[in-house]
Amino acid sequence: LGERAVGAVTSVVRHHELGPMALALLRRAVPVGEQLTVALTEEEDGRLVEVGRVDAAQELLVSPEGRAQASPAQRPGEGLRKGLLR
Repeated sequence: LGERAVGAVTSVVRHHELGPMALALLRRAVPVGEQLTVALTEEEDGRLVEVGRVDAAQELLVSPEGRAQASPAQRPGEGLRKGLLR
C-alpha cells in the first residue's frame, strides 16, 4: 500500500497458461480488493537491491478473520480440557 511493505512472497512459480504466480502472506488489515506491487530484488555485496517492480492482484485463500468456512460451532474436545483443569 503506497511504499509500505504489507507482506512477503514465500513461493514463486510460472504457470503454463497464467504466467508468473506467487504465494504471499499479507497482513490482515490489507483490503481484499487492493492492487499491490511486488518489489523484485537481487543480492549484491550481501545486501538486497531493488531491480524492478511487478503489479500483483490478490486471490483470497484464507479468511482475514482467521476462521475456516467449515468451523464447528463448538471446539472439538472442549469438554475434555475442562475436566483436566479441576
